[in-house]
Amino acid sequence: MEAKLSVEKERTFHIGDRVLLEGSDKATVVVSTITDEYSERYPKSDWGHTEPGVMFETDAGALVFFALENLLLADERSLKRI
Repeated sequence: MEAKLSVEKERTFHIGDRVLLEGSDKATVVVSTITDEYSERYPKSDWGHTEPGVMFETDAGALVFFALENLLLADERSLKRI
């Protein structure tokens, strides 16, 4: 159980956190339904119904959503903090 809690803590993201997706796309956290955080551009009124997870906006403007279970399974190649 402790190992799972450790992994979950490592996969906690907050608005404004920067990541690399798939090793090359830089992105910013814009929604985290896990921590109940929403950016001004993506308010809770529009995104609060989303399943537990984190939404990233790439520097190119694409939105990418990782559900909680996918966050826990993601490796450094698919999701890395920068």
